[in-house]
Amino acid sequence: MVKTRRWILIVDSDDAFRKSTADLLVSHFGKEVKIVEAIDGNAAIKKIKNQTFHLIISDWELPKKSGDELIEATRTNTFNAHTPLIILSKEEVENIEKDFEFVNFVKKPIDPFEFAQIIRNLFNLGSTEKMISASIFASLLDSSIAFLEEAMQRKDFSVGEMKLKKSGDELTGDHAAIITVFIGKVSNTFSVLCSAETLEALRDNSKKISGSSLDVICKSLGFVILKHVLTDCGIINHNEVHTKDVSQDPGLLTEKQGIVVPISASGIDYKIFATTKGGDK
Repeated sequence: MVKTRRWILIVDSDDAFRKSTADLLVSHFGKEVKIVEAIDGNAAIKKIKNQTFHLIISDWELPKKSGDELIEATRTNTFNAHTPLIILSKEEVENIEKDFEFVNFVKKPIDPFEFAQIIRNLFNLGSTEKMISASIFASLLDSSIAFLEEAMQRKDFSVGEMKLKKSGDELTGDHAAIITVFIGKVSNTFSVLCSAETLEALRDNSKKISGSSLDVICKSLGFVILKHVLTDCGIINHNEVHTKDVSQDPGLLTEKQGIVVPISASGIDYKIFATTKGGDK
């Protein structure tokens, strides 16, 4: 069965680059994608005014319109206000992922395999209306590892394979910190799931949480890391952060769809889960 066709707009003045990118996408996604091309910013803006795209891939230095003008036009457009964007440039574009929500930066020349994986992850996450950007999720993982390395005084933590959790699939863990973030009318749930052994190891290595219950440690762990990430990404001042009661039963997350990433080390069972569909307030 053929999957739902995803329309992708490629914007670049270089004919050869547009063709090579289109060929790369077709080789990885086949009939799943339909490619539309634009040679400059004006042509791209005309196209987004008349059609919804699942993804826009654009060079930063565009003829006739700049990259930031294209992003602004996309975000104020009815059809593509929530379309993920990938911005490409040979030079680093400072703070682009902080200045623009749901925009991902990739430096040229692109690595074909890594670029295809970025796109695959965006397809898994869905539209930005139903997710927090991949850059924030990556920051959440980085902050989690940094916290665990410092709290447990060890350097062997690594990020495992990102997997899509479907509604109905169970998540394992003795304790779960469930945190809901509201961005406008959209809500997303981030969760930290830990084994009792992991939380006990954290408690044993920290004087600050000595004597605390494992539920309290798990809740604090999730909220502190998430607050740090949202502050670092510059959006916490514009949104409310709500926490739900910690439960030892991650069954509360069973019906939610999202992305699960394990963080592993010897004797450690720790997972990050982020929904791709908003929950109820």
